[in-house]
Amino acid sequence: MRQGDPDFQAFHHDLYRSVGKGRWWIMEQQPGPVNWAPVNPDPLPGMVRLWTWEAFAHGAETVAYFRWRQAPFAQEQMHAGILRPDSAKAGI
Repeated sequence: MRQGDPDFQAFHHDLYRSVGKGRWWIMEQQPGPVNWAPVNPDPLPGMVRLWTWEAFAHGAETVAYFRWRQAPFAQEQMHAGILRPDSAKAGI
C-alpha cells in the first residue's frame, strides 16, 4: 500500500502510451498523504522518485506533482508536497 503495485502501474503506463499514440503525461502525481481518502498511506522514502523515473522509462513526457510546496494554512495543509512549508524536502 505504501509502494504501489509495479505491475499495475507499468500496465497503465503502457496502456495510456498506446492510446495516446506515444504521447502521455502524468498530471497531479500525489507525493504523499491527502485529507480526503478513507486510508491515507504515506509513501515509503524514495517511492515518489521511483514512480517518476518509472513513468519516464515508460515514455511519459511530463510528470507534474499536485503540490510542489505544502500549503502552511487551511485544509490543504493536509496534502503533502515535495517541499514542506519550511522548504525542507519531504522525504521523497
